Amino acid sequence: MDGTDTTGFALSGGTTNTAVGSVVVEAVIGNVTAADAQALSTRIDGVTMTETALTTPDTQGRVKYATPVGGVTTVYVYLTHR
Repeated sequence: MDGTDTTGFALSGGTTNTAVGSVVVEAVIGNVTAADAQALSTRIDGVTMTETALTTPDTQGRVKYATPVGGVTTVYVYLTHR
């Protein structure tokens, strides 16, 4: 799992893509500050599935993002899969 749109979502935490073999509907939000990405992840996924450092990727839960570059990143928010 990584913070890009090509690896699915680890909806239960960990590193396993729980949407494998499915079509995923996701919202993609570009140019998000690291602090805002972290805040969104905390509100949706809770503190146990949100990275605490602003300089590391968040790859668990319904909100994921890659390592911020220049303080910004792209956020991928899981909506549903079939």
